[in-house]
Amino acid sequence: MRSTAVFLVCLALLAVAGPVHASARPRAAVPPPEVQEEPFPLYRYALPNGLAVWVQPRPESQSVTALLVVHAGSRYEDSTNNGVAHFVEHMVFTGTDRWTEEQL
Repeated sequence: MRSTAVFLVCLALLAVAGPVHASARPRAAVPPPEVQEEPFPLYRYALPNGLAVWVQPRPESQSVTALLVVHAGSRYEDSTNNGVAHFVEHMVFTGTDRWTEEQL
C-alpha cells in the first residue's frame, strides 16, 4: 500500500511537471544527444517538453546512470506551494514494501 501511494505521488508530480515545461510548438522527435567524451562519455538529450535526460554508460558494472533534470523543487516554489518539494523528497525516500530506506 505504501509503495502504491509513493508511486501515485510521483506519477502526479510528473503529470503536473510536464505541462509546465511544454511549449506551444508541435512536438518533434528527440534530437540526437549532445555528447561529452571526457572524462567519461555523457549523453545529454533535450526532450520536446523541456525535460533534460542525461545518460552515462557504466561498463564496469554493465549498467547506466540516468539523470532527469526537471527544473522543479524548492528553488521554484512560491508562497502558494511552499514545502511541496521537501514533502515529496521525504515521501520518495521513506522506503517501500520491497526496498528499505537504507536500500534506496
